[in-house]
Amino acid sequence: MLDESYKKVLIIKLSSLGDVIFNIPLASILKQNNYEVHWLVSEKGQLVVENNPFVDKVILAPIEKWKKCNFFKNIKEFITLIKFLRSQNYDIALVGKPAKGISEEKLMTANIKPMSFNVDRAAA
Repeated sequence: MLDESYKKVLIIKLSSLGDVIFNIPLASILKQNNYEVHWLVSEKGQLVVENNPFVDKVILAPIEKWKKCNFFKNIKEFITLIKFLRSQNYDIALVGKPAKGISEEKLMTANIKPMSFNVDRAAA
């Protein structure tokens, strides 16, 4: 059984569609244990998690749009997203195995400051 003191969870998986699909069972387990599950996803995985019965809220981070333009042109949108995520007061953020170096996932968790854990396929 999962720890009852944590109730609001943010799953962050922004990069590949395969990793989004891989993490759907995680959302299922969390939901079955009465967690409120939110998912931060890029355009690549948005359709996979929308209307998923195990996900209470889907939050779009338009990474592909941001990559096409100069990031600094999108800084206001990025800051708005971070402020929204902070306002949600997540107990835990679960990050699908992030890429080495500075990844979008690491940037998001560093800015919302919940207790965060990396989820690695090898450890599952």
